[in-house]
Amino acid sequence: MADAPAAAPPAYRPALLGVVRLHYVEKKAGVDYWETLAVLRPIGDEVPADVWEGGKNLTGRIPVLDRSPEPGATFADLPAEMSRAKNYAEWTKALKNHLYRDRRLTIWTCPELKAYGRPEETARDFRARLAQAAREKRDAEVEKLRAEFGPRRVKLEASLRKAHEALQKEQERASKSGWDAAVSFGTSMLGALTGGKTWTKTNVNKVGTAAKAATKAMQKRGEVGTAQDRVDALNAEYVQLEIEFQAELEHIKAARSPELLQLIPLELTPRKADVTVDQVVLAWMAGPVAAAGEA
Repeated sequence: MADAPAAAPPAYRPALLGVVRLHYVEKKAGVDYWETLAVLRPIGDEVPADVWEGGKNLTGRIPVLDRSPEPGATFADLPAEMSRAKNYAEWTKALKNHLYRDRRLTIWTCPELKAYGRPEETARDFRARLAQAAREKRDAEVEKLRAEFGPRRVKLEASLRKAHEALQKEQERASKSGWDAAVSFGTSMLGALTGGKTWTKTNVNKVGTAAKAATKAMQKRGEVGTAQDRVDALNAEYVQLEIEFQAELEHIKAARSPELLQLIPLELTPRKADVTVDQVVLAWMAGPVAAAGEA
C-alpha cells in the first residue's frame, strides 16, 4: 500500500495582530468589566487606509505566536509599510480608535423586573436566572391582590349571612301567619255557615278579622320574596367578585411568566481613556495570499 503523499509546506502571508484591554462601566447595571481582545487583520499587497476594518476579533483566547516557521514554508511579500517601526505606533492609535468606535459589550436588561444581565451572559441564561425573581414578584402581587379583595369578600360574606338569617326568619313568620290565618278564616266561615245562626254582627266581625289575618299572611309572603331577592342579589355580587379576582389572578400569573418577560439589549461603549493596547505586532498566517488590501 502506497504511503499518503506528504502535506505541502504552508505558505505564510502577513497580518497585523493587536492585543487590547477594554473597560466597560455602567453603574446602574452594576457593570465594571474588563475585556481582553485580540484583533487579527490579514494584509495583502498593500496596507489599507483603514487598517483594522475587516479585522477578526478573537475573544476566546489570545493566539500564541510560534517563534519558528514550519520547515519548507514560503512567505508572501511583505508590504514596505510593515517594515517601518514608526507605522506600528500609528496602527496602535488606529486600533484604539477603531475599537472605541465599533466595539460594544451587550448586556440584557429586563425593565419589568428592573434587572440587568451580566457581561457575556446570554439571553437564555439571563431569562433562566430571572425565573426566581419573577416568581417572587408574582407571589408578592398575588398577596397584594388578596389583601385588596379580602375585605370586600369578608364584607359580602357578612351581608350574605345576615340576609340568609333574615330570609329564614321571614319564612318562619310567613309560615306561622299563613297557618294561623287559614285556621282562623276557615273556623269563622264554618261557624257562620253551619252554626245554624244568622249573619250577626259578631259573626261578620269574626270573618273580617280572619280575612285581615289572611291579608297579613300574604304580606308576610311578600316580605319573604323581598328577603329572597336580597339574598339573590348578594349572591350575584359575590360571584362577580370572585370572577374579577380570578381574572386578576390569571393576569398576574401570565404577566410574571419568565417565558413572557421582555428582554432588551443594552450596548455599552468602552471607556476611551481606559482602552489599553498591549501590543501591535507583525504576525505570519498560514493560508492563501489575499488580494491587495483584502483580508
